[in-house]
Amino acid sequence: MRFVGALEGLRGYAALLMVVYHAWVLTGGPLLGGGRAVLSGGFLAVDLFFVLSAFVLTLPAARSGEFGAWRDYAIRRAARIVPAYYVALATALILFHPLAGPAADRRPPTVDGLLAHLSFLQVEARLIPGYDGTLGFRVDPPLWTLSVEVAFYVALPFVVIAFLKRPLLWLVAAVAGTVVLRALALHLADTSTADRLLSLPPMYAADFAAGMAGAWLYARGVTIRGWMAVVALAAALAVLWASGAATADAARLGARQSLWLAVATPAAFGALVLTAAGANVKWADNPVARWLGKVSFGVFLFHFMVMLFCLNTLGFGRGTNRDFVVLLLAGVAGSLAAGYASWRLVEAPARRRVRQAQLTYAAR
Repeated sequence: MRFVGALEGLRGYAALLMVVYHAWVLTGGPLLGGGRAVLSGGFLAVDLFFVLSAFVLTLPAARSGEFGAWRDYAIRRAARIVPAYYVALATALILFHPLAGPAADRRPPTVDGLLAHLSFLQVEARLIPGYDGTLGFRVDPPLWTLSVEVAFYVALPFVVIAFLKRPLLWLVAAVAGTVVLRALALHLADTSTADRLLSLPPMYAADFAAGMAGAWLYARGVTIRGWMAVVALAAALAVLWASGAATADAARLGARQSLWLAVATPAAFGALVLTAAGANVKWADNPVARWLGKVSFGVFLFHFMVMLFCLNTLGFGRGTNRDFVVLLLAGVAGSLAAGYASWRLVEAPARRRVRQAQLTYAAR
């Protein structure tokens, strides 16, 4: 598959947005003037990751008209995420006390929580009565997204060809289904249960469908102009601003309860991904952005733990704009270092071994 540099760059920017957002959250959501509204909506970077993932994984089938060998697909996906993810889990467990700080012993990692994370079922397990696991063992909550991502990996081979035959129908069905499921979760469950339901994989069907539809349009050679990418970027920023609130909890809760954002978010991010790729925009496709994209998975996996270590072991402050800036600088530096180490020592070797094994298997 031909490499699309803008997609790599967008992934890198999404990872940095998560670092900025969590630095803001962990320092108590300081005022930051008018920037607070955009920053408090930074959790939507997760939706951008989902759109990007769907676009990239659908594109080969959109170009060729066939999905290919399921075995090769499964091995490639496992090599891409499992080794680095398991290293992140091990890091969270080994360094739990330095990361969690004085509150470490109040709610330590549990066996059922570990099993749920190892099997990528951490969001589904929270619906089991008596389950006591916390997302990311409380020191790396962003790991919940891998549960949603892997569910998409499993579903994709079963639906991608049918989707590509009738993309508009599938897209409308996915968006409508997402809206209906959100509405049901909000009206039929209490606040705690609704929050758990809203983290389940089907709640993000619109994101994945938007990415898949974008891949279909891109493969068909739809004409994209540079100005379209600018408009799409403005729309994405507008969605971030619209989802913002005075506090991180209020922003996240408000966005999850908003049915119009369930439509606007995948629409804006889907347009951004499609237009950035189609117009080959330089702000997304340049050496720095591509490098950020290369290390983005490791940045995503480790950035929260890097900043918790700064706060709970190194004694960084909380509550002011200065605290936010200091933690952000340390978080970006530490996360990029961890991301590069993850890529160099774990991700790249795993992918290289898989490619070599597949070439050997094909030569038999």
